[in-house]
Amino acid sequence: MCKKRMRLVGLVGLIVVLLFALSFPLVAAEKHYLFGVSQPTFNHPIRQAHYWAAKLWQKDHPNVEFIFTDAQKNAAQQIRDVENLMARHVDVILIAEHLAGSTNRVLKQARAMGIHVIAFDRVLTDPTIPESTIAADDREMGRLCGQYIVERLKKDKGEVKGNLVIIQAPEGVEVGIRRREGLHDVIDKYPGIKILTQQVGNWQRAIALQVMENVLRGFPNIDVVYCDNDEMALGAIKAIKEAGRQNEIFVVGIDGEKAGLEAIMRGEYAFTVKKTLEFPTALDIALKVVKGEEVPKRINLPLIGVSEENVEEVYDPFALF
Repeated sequence: MCKKRMRLVGLVGLIVVLLFALSFPLVAAEKHYLFGVSQPTFNHPIRQAHYWAAKLWQKDHPNVEFIFTDAQKNAAQQIRDVENLMARHVDVILIAEHLAGSTNRVLKQARAMGIHVIAFDRVLTDPTIPESTIAADDREMGRLCGQYIVERLKKDKGEVKGNLVIIQAPEGVEVGIRRREGLHDVIDKYPGIKILTQQVGNWQRAIALQVMENVLRGFPNIDVVYCDNDEMALGAIKAIKEAGRQNEIFVVGIDGEKAGLEAIMRGEYAFTVKKTLEFPTALDIALKVVKGEEVPKRINLPLIGVSEENVEEVYDPFALF
């Protein structure tokens, strides 16, 4: 009887151990998630930086997989991209919209399917769609550029007076619209600032170079060039240098990418507004959302105006962007 009891106790103990061993991995294992990232293009340094920032973040979050899509600056393609992400049953769509308002309908469909939506870099026109938006204040960026232009003209000429050229983002892109609204918030107070022409540079360095070459041939008296981003500013700077007019024209822009900061350090670029890269903050927020945690409706990322006075402090040679 004693031996039978001991065998019974031993058997019960073994069962308990086995049940614990079998249940432990289930308790410890993390749920896997699929994140869809809808980019307006990959043909820009900041878009490439988002990709590599996600890869670095993924090393600490191996339970998350990514699908990146490239809309190639085409609103219809971005809608198709979102539909494909829906068909892949992603848990969340992180989107930087190409054309303002173009994805509202399809994103509402995604939300109706139970797919979470996070906006990053660019604000969606329908604020009810995203559960959180992670972006910089684009209008404030434009204001900072306008303030620098006013102060620089006053310093150089003794009065706020000068001829301005604007090289802008594609028509209908919300980011560019907001940035130029901020610029006008400031410069419209000064009738001495004359806008000579406003041309589309399509966010691209090569296109802005061509645009600026034409502008330089058409306008012999230019004091300042404003660009909606650094890439276009760098294209304009190249055209100005090749025309030998770098001593009469200064250039301002937005983003604070490494190449822009390096141009400031070389004395070629006057001013840029450095934004904070939206990843990994947007990825952290997305992970909280899919886990059912509460998140802020809007996160405004910090900005800093950069000129030759502070560029050495701001520049990071190891930055992704």
